[in-house]
Amino acid sequence: MRALRHLHITDYSNGIGVLGELPALEYLSLSQIKNKVRLDFVSRIKELRSLRLLLGGRAIIKENIHPNLSSLHIIRVRGFCRFAPNAFSALRELQIEDQIKLLSLDFIDSESPLEELKILNCKNLSRLSGLRLLRRLWHMRISKTAIEFDALVSLGLPDKLRVVGFYTGNASTNRVIQEKLAKLGYSEHNLRS
Repeated sequence: MRALRHLHITDYSNGIGVLGELPALEYLSLSQIKNKVRLDFVSRIKELRSLRLLLGGRAIIKENIHPNLSSLHIIRVRGFCRFAPNAFSALRELQIEDQIKLLSLDFIDSESPLEELKILNCKNLSRLSGLRLLRRLWHMRISKTAIEFDALVSLGLPDKLRVVGFYTGNASTNRVIQEKLAKLGYSEHNLRS
């Protein structure tokens, strides 16, 4: 399978380390991979650009540091509580979804190439720091978190940011927030073609 470019694996880990030898793999989706399974092989997949972790369990994604990874999706990974985005130096798209144990997300790299950020249904996430440092960020979606909208905006948003969606569990609150965003010059929907 030396020409394999896209792969999705669900609930199978026996000999999974061999994936590190796939020379053309660009997209990898791992679903229901148990916490005890090491994912250090991911860093050996030379052409990998997109990684999706779905379900399974993992507190931290530390062994997955990959110099060329541009897209990372972390969805419903049981026990996931810490993430250092600066460890992924080429990351352009980040989506974190359904992570109840994640309390904060800190951006510290002003050279980050991150362009799209989606944080969805991370109900206990209350701190998002360093957002203003993301000079290339143009699209952001935050939904059902503990982040206070007014506090987030008062810290300052990146200059290049154009598309912003911020949603709570309340429709009338959402309307008020979208009106505020529109007055600040942000669009709710992606206008890029």
